[in-house]
Amino acid sequence: DVQHDYMKSVLTALQNSQHALLESPTGTGKTLCLLCSALAWQRQEKGRIAQRQNNDDPSMLPSQQQKLQSNLNNADDDDDVAPPPTTNKPPIIIYASRTHSQLSQVVGELRNTRYRPRHAVLGSREHTCIHPKVNPLVAKGKSNSSNN
Repeated sequence: DVQHDYMKSVLTALQNSQHALLESPTGTGKTLCLLCSALAWQRQEKGRIAQRQNNDDPSMLPSQQQKLQSNLNNADDDDDVAPPPTTNKPPIIIYASRTHSQLSQVVGELRNTRYRPRHAVLGSREHTCIHPKVNPLVAKGKSNSSNN
């Protein structure tokens, strides 16, 4: 299955802190495969961070630590297990797209999954920047309005 192989490649790259160059034919669900696998990995990493912090927490009972460890072990069915994180900050996922319509489509598609990430859609500088030296459209507009 193309989607399964794609997601496995994404997870392998994330777990090994590597770059990945992936391709798949049009209409095979690349975007959701990428985002869902990355969000699943992010969730797993957050769990690992919480586990490490709880293992360092003297107020946690040994039975609670064992239950947490058991739950995490059961979640790791794959042989390709990432090493424990070395930071207490969960990974941040940044998804970029060329157009607003593509971003809107992705946000809509994510609503059909189990993931509900916090997100922000940022506009390009053509739509948000008002400094004439940075945005030539603003400079052009100012010169047009001064000619009237």
